[in-house]
Amino acid sequence: MAKYVIYTNSFGYNDECFYVAGSFIDSVFDDKDEAEAACRKLELKHQKYFVSEHLRDQESIFEYGWDEGFQKKINDFTNEKVGKPLLVPEEDEPDDRVFNSLNDDDLLSLADLLENKGYQLVEYDDVVSFFALKFIESETFLVEGGECIYLFYSESKDTLMKDLSVFLEWDDCKIVELFKSQTRSELGELAESPSLLEKLLKSEGFNINMIPKKGIDLEGKTGQFCLSVNELLKNPILEVVSLSLGEVRELEKEISDNPQRFY
Repeated sequence: MAKYVIYTNSFGYNDECFYVAGSFIDSVFDDKDEAEAACRKLELKHQKYFVSEHLRDQESIFEYGWDEGFQKKINDFTNEKVGKPLLVPEEDEPDDRVFNSLNDDDLLSLADLLENKGYQLVEYDDVVSFFALKFIESETFLVEGGECIYLFYSESKDTLMKDLSVFLEWDDCKIVELFKSQTRSELGELAESPSLLEKLLKSEGFNINMIPKKGIDLEGKTGQFCLSVNELLKNPILEVVSLSLGEVRELEKEISDNPQRFY
């Protein structure tokens, strides 16, 4: 039986606009109609009480509001629905009266165009699995930090690796710091097969003689390279863990209740 999952988007503010900082599971349904009705109700509340109060600070409007193509797309829609444009360059901000005059169906359609929805409805197979990264020593999971803290996971390993590649570029990436701390007098103390580790590191341009002093620097490297190095270590730092939908919900609750344990 399929599962219907409503995700809540959480918004951060960067002194210029609101942006999606992360998401977490709001609720799970067995019935598609119930899930769609619940998601619609939540989204309308988000649009009417959050977006309408912060219309000019929506990310897409802030970044593209006066771009001719974006402006035409939005104004064509509101002109068709209520006979007035939402984006008026002379006013230098969107017309909230136009926004508030839209009916519920049109409001939801506009949310798709503005890409500022507060909720997502996703259908999964009953046996869906997700993949996350776990720190072996601390038995905690990798999380995304910032204004909010979220479990770092994906429905596929390929996507997890792509996301990890981006994650490694963050200034405060915990994984980068842990691999840099792998300083030993020789590679044989790091890996069961030092020759394989040396070959892998050399293929990425590492100065092998500097590893004992500076550790393994993953900045600018891919997620797959990170895990390839990890697998060769005598004491691996990470492991890829498969999680059920229920386990993801439990972890998200644990992270919400005690974020400092994970971050």
